[in-house]
Amino acid sequence: MRLTLARLLVDQLPMRYWRRHLEATGGGNGGTGRQPLGRTVGRVVGRVARRLPFEALCLPQAMAAQWMLRRRGVSAHLWIGVGRPARRVGP
Repeated sequence: MRLTLARLLVDQLPMRYWRRHLEATGGGNGGTGRQPLGRTVGRVVGRVARRLPFEALCLPQAMAAQWMLRRRGVSAHLWIGVGRPARRVGP
């Protein structure tokens, strides 16, 4: 459900309207046995994203993961940026 909400926010509203929901809160570091909670949540969000009837790219996945971690009291920072395109060699 969080992944669907994140996708709708990204697609339908300018960033200035949903950006405040990405601010980090919480303070624990959480964990499930030997796996850190962040890695577990990331893996689950990725699995769900592959099964949705629409494409959920990296930003909605990151938003959903951050919301899930914050709900569990884990501080999570989401960095938004763009990478430089890889240099093409040849035609």
